[in-house]
Amino acid sequence: TQYTADNNVVNDIIAAVPTVTHLGGTHTVVSGDFNTTLPGQMTWFGATAWSQWLNTISYGGANDWRLWSALNSDGSGPCGPPGPVICNDSELGHLFYIEGGLSAGDAINDSPVLTNVFTNMQNFAYWSDTERAASLAWDFSTGVGAQQDAPKVTVSDYAWAVRPGRIAAAPLPGTAVLMALGLLALGARRLGRQAPVALR
Repeated sequence: TQYTADNNVVNDIIAAVPTVTHLGGTHTVVSGDFNTTLPGQMTWFGATAWSQWLNTISYGGANDWRLWSALNSDGSGPCGPPGPVICNDSELGHLFYIEGGLSAGDAINDSPVLTNVFTNMQNFAYWSDTERAASLAWDFSTGVGAQQDAPKVTVSDYAWAVRPGRIAAAPLPGTAVLMALGLLALGARRLGRQAPVALR
């Protein structure tokens, strides 16, 4: 929605966050990190830069946005070996399996609990903030409920930014279809009390 509302948003992100530091060193953020043909899809570097950019503009009045974490709720993990696995203890895994009441093979939009709260969810993969190696980061496929590692340069994942606490809807142009600034009451879970937002 941000790109649809303002085609200059990619340039704004690059200007504000020109580099991303990661396990492999420093990556210079370029327009190729963002898929403008299918807005919202990006590399892990683009997703990381976008979440950091939200902080530079104090999106929704907050400056502590980040991508969701693939770690378990106790800080261990991430869950599973390389390759897709069922993980219900990461932030997005907990939302999918526990709060959403979904099973492996389901799609996130199959959950009426989640679709009543969140809009514009994609049955696809979302980058986490959790790196596995210099060239790999964890993502979660909301199309089938699988957490896995993927090459950071893959340009087809989406991003889901979260932050602690509640936040009012941010009135940016065209953000009526923002992914969920409403919140689920997720109890004591880390994702509970965090609001997602999407570049789409």
